Amino acid sequence: MRSVSIAFVEVLSALSRKADLDDDERVAAVREFLASWHRFKAVPTDSILEVAGVLTRSHPLPAFDAIHLAAAMELGPPSTITFAVYDLDLARAARKEGFKLITDPKFKLA
Repeated sequence: MRSVSIAFVEVLSALSRKADLDDDERVAAVREFLASWHRFKAVPTDSILEVAGVLTRSHPLPAFDAIHLAAAMELGPPSTITFAVYDLDLARAARKEGFKLITDPKFKLA
């Protein structure tokens, strides 16, 4: 599995703010993530920042979301990559760029 290196901070931040988790569930989720992070190969951000900047002009994305999308685009043709995302705007942008998605089934992406 591959991800941009900033995902480490973003996942921990998201877990700390997830309102539907109680303290025990939050601790368990953080431990599980930390135990699995070594399986991810981090995509360096330096080479993708320019692409991310261009993406913010094409899609209404915050900076870090644009970086995630740009990193995925660097891995190869979008049609060959499955993009896991649980942010609606980023899911919409990734779909428009041609990625196969793993996302919240409740999202309205059309």
